[in-house]
Amino acid sequence: ENVGPVVSPKISALYRPNKLLGIRAGIGRGFRAPSIQDLKESRYHPAGGGIWRYGNSSLKPEYSTNINGGVEVTPVKNLTVAVNGYMYFLSDMIALVSGNRDTTYQTRLVPVIERMNVRNFTIKSAELLLSYKLKMVSIEAGGSATLQEDRDSDGADFLANPGNNAYINLIGEYDLPAAS
Repeated sequence: ENVGPVVSPKISALYRPNKLLGIRAGIGRGFRAPSIQDLKESRYHPAGGGIWRYGNSSLKPEYSTNINGGVEVTPVKNLTVAVNGYMYFLSDMIALVSGNRDTTYQTRLVPVIERMNVRNFTIKSAELLLSYKLKMVSIEAGGSATLQEDRDSDGADFLANPGNNAYINLIGEYDLPAAS
């Protein structure tokens, strides 16, 4: 299906009333066309045939709206603490969904999953970031928690979870002496 030209605008702003505080906000609109695999995958099963996966040639494009905001505070020199929140509203999200059917593979029943458009789907996420900068090394740690809300009126069994994460980054900086 040719949907014609698509514009995906995004605007974000950072307000910094002083060196200790930053406030950010943003909104954007996204678009994703179904891939060839999304549309045409005829059958895929991992070794052992534990699950069978199919594409769907009648998929519609996926649209999303993202709203985000956050606060960044520097309570002491070299330490920054940031809290950010995100909301993603997806319409016609392309997702793997339980086909509510099984097929026979080597004398046993295996579940079938297929790609479908999930009409309305919301993902809410929040993250906490800590960053501390020494002379030559920055240490950054953070984590996020995600909650998904299925508002799909057809009751599809959506087969993914955005999940939660935690991380630590060590970033080193070293200025090389200038060549003479």
